[in-house]
Amino acid sequence: MGSLEPAIDRLVGFGAVAGAVGGALRIAAACIPYGPDAAWLEALYAACDLGMLFGLVAVYLATAERVGRAGLVTFAVGFAALASIVGPDAHAFGVDFHSAGATVFALALAAFAVTLLVAQTFVIAGALWIACGTLGAAASATGSGAAFVSAGLALGAGFIAAAVSLVRSRRAGTTAPV
Repeated sequence: MGSLEPAIDRLVGFGAVAGAVGGALRIAAACIPYGPDAAWLEALYAACDLGMLFGLVAVYLATAERVGRAGLVTFAVGFAALASIVGPDAHAFGVDFHSAGATVFALALAAFAVTLLVAQTFVIAGALWIACGTLGAAASATGSGAAFVSAGLALGAGFIAAAVSLVRSRRAGTTAPV
């Protein structure tokens, strides 16, 4: 069996592009008023989430050794939460599973960002993802539309910043983005 490094490198490159696209789409989506039963809007959200999902995988693969077990756990929780909200919004048993999954994702992503900052890598993305988690919690607690929009903007910008770091580190031939 051959080395997995070329395949992982390709996945990181793909994830960087997908994460940037997902982040840019998330920024655009933050500026569009929500409308229930709008198929095009659900498709936009799905594209955002899928792009960010691949972007998150790329960031984890690029930092796995540096973020340790705490990074693995917070990545895994964030990955599962983000994966759970891809697709149409689900409501069952009186629970809005999209809102619950989005909240868990934002908080897990903020916790993952802390492991990135401790490892002194992806500093800009990490700071933006912590801002997203903080603003998202404020939006949930207060119902503030401005906090919700700001959380979406920080989330998207964080994925774009992460993609830029990944591309720069790959061009420099390093595995330690800042």
